[in-house]
Amino acid sequence: GPNQGNFVNNGIITADRAWTAKLTEVKHVYQYVKFVGFNNLTKVLTIKNKYDFTNLNNFYVKYVVLRNGIEVETGTVDIPSVLPDGTCSLTIPFTTDYSQNGEYMINFNVCLKQSTIWADADYSIADYQYTLRNRDAVLPAVIDSADDLVLTQNSLSTTITNSKFIISFDAKGNITSWKYNNNDIINAGSNGPIYNNFRWMDNDGNGDTNNGITSSVVNAVTMSADKKSCTIQITVNGSKCPYKLEYTIYSTGVVDIKPTFTPAVADLRRIGLCMSFPKGYENVEYYAKGPWSNYIDRQKGSFLGRYVTTVDDMFEPLPHPQTYGDRQGLRELILGNNTTGDTLKIETEGQVSFSLSHYDETKYSTYQLHPWDLTRLNPTYAHFDYMQRGIGNGSCGPGTIDKYKCPSTGTFSYKLRFTPKKKITTDGISETKQKSDHVIYYDRAKQHIICNGSFDKSSTIELYNIGGVCISKTKCADNKGTVVISTAGQPQGIYIIKIQNDKSHVITI
Repeated sequence: GPNQGNFVNNGIITADRAWTAKLTEVKHVYQYVKFVGFNNLTKVLTIKNKYDFTNLNNFYVKYVVLRNGIEVETGTVDIPSVLPDGTCSLTIPFTTDYSQNGEYMINFNVCLKQSTIWADADYSIADYQYTLRNRDAVLPAVIDSADDLVLTQNSLSTTITNSKFIISFDAKGNITSWKYNNNDIINAGSNGPIYNNFRWMDNDGNGDTNNGITSSVVNAVTMSADKKSCTIQITVNGSKCPYKLEYTIYSTGVVDIKPTFTPAVADLRRIGLCMSFPKGYENVEYYAKGPWSNYIDRQKGSFLGRYVTTVDDMFEPLPHPQTYGDRQGLRELILGNNTTGDTLKIETEGQVSFSLSHYDETKYSTYQLHPWDLTRLNPTYAHFDYMQRGIGNGSCGPGTIDKYKCPSTGTFSYKLRFTPKKKITTDGISETKQKSDHVIYYDRAKQHIICNGSFDKSSTIELYNIGGVCISKTKCADNKGTVVISTAGQPQGIYIIKIQNDKSHVITI
C-alpha cells in the first residue's frame, strides 16, 4: 500500500502542531533546570543548572501555594548567577500556614525574565510540584439529618428510598435505578458500577470485552438502628478480578461505594469500575493531576490542581482512535448537568484515577481509522480505576515495565462518595465578559482572546491558566484599542485575564 497504516503515526505534537499531553511530559522530563529538593521547614529550594551555556540569572522562580487545589498565595524570587552545572539554594518567603486542614501543595515555575525569539517574558521553562501537607487519609463522616430511610426487599430486588432519592438493586447487586430530585444519577440498565478490563490501544494487545465475571450476589443488607444509613454488601466472582462491593447509603442522598479487588491473573489492563452517566452531565471540574491526560508511567509533568473543562473538550483527537483521557490522583470530580441543572460531586478515598468520554471505546476497531469516523453518544462513559496498566512504548519497545503493570495478587480498595445536589446552576464558560470600560471575548474559531477598551501605556494584560501559571503577558502601548492574546495549543477551559496599571488598579475576569 501507499503507507504502513498507523505504524509510528505518533509524535509529541499533532500534525497541525498543536500541543499534546505527551509534549507536556517530554518538556518536564527534558527541562534543563533540575529541582534537587525543597525543605518544608526551612523553606529552602535547591535547583541545579543543566544548561551548557546559559546562566540561571536569566530566569526567576514563581511559586504558587495551593490548598485543596485552589491558589492561596503566590510570589516570585530572583535567581542569582548560577553557571552551568552549578547549584543554588533559594529561600521561598511564603507565609501560608499549611498545618491547617486540607491538602497543601507548592508549585515552582522557572520563568524567563526577558522575551526571546522563541518565547515571551514570563514563559515557564521548568516546573515542579512539592507536597506541603498530605490530604486526610479518610473522608469525613456524613451527617445524616434527612428523612428516615425506607427499605423494601424481596428475592428479586432491594430498594432504599426517602423523600429525596431512590436507589434499587436487582438480585445480583446491579443498580437498576438511582434517582435524586427525580433525575437519574447513572444510566439505568448499564449494570454499572461494574469491573472493566477493556482498553483499546495500538500495540497494547487488549481488546477483550469479556470482564471475566461469572456470578454476582447480594450478601447482606443492613439498616442502621436510627434508619439514617443502610449498607449493602455484594460479592462478584470472576476469572480475572473477583471483587466485593459495599454500598453505604445515607438519608441525605449521599452514597459511598467501596470496591475491594482481588486480581487473579497477570497482564490486566485495569483494576477498577466503569459506569455511565445520563445525557446532560457535560460540565466538569476536577481536582486531580492535569490539565492534560496522564498515566501511571507518564505523569511527571502533570500537577495536582483544580481544572475546569467539559466532557467534549476532554476528547483527544488521536490520529487513530484509542482509549484516552486518564487523570491520576483523583480527589474530587464535579459533574454539572446542562439539562436539569443538578450537580454530582464524587469524592475519593485512596488511590483513584478517572476518565470521561462520550465515545464507547468497545466500539473502536480497525474500521474506525480516524477521529471523524467515531460516533459521539449522549451518555458520559466513566472509568474509576485503582490502577491502569502503564502505556510503555509498545511500538518499537520497550513495553510497559513491571512496576507499572497491574498486580496479579493481593487485595486493593478505594472509596467513591457520590453527593448529588439539586439544581445548582452556573453560567458555564462564558464567551463574553464586560468589566468597567473593557470588553473581553473569546473567538473560539481563531483561538484568540480579544480585549477591547482603554489602556494607558502602563497597563499590562496577563493570561493565567487555572493552575496559576502566567501563559502570556502583554504591555499596552496605545491609549485605547484592541489587544489579541493567542490560546493556540492550550486546553479549553477556564482562564483568568488580569489587567493592571501603574496605579495598581486591577481588573480580574
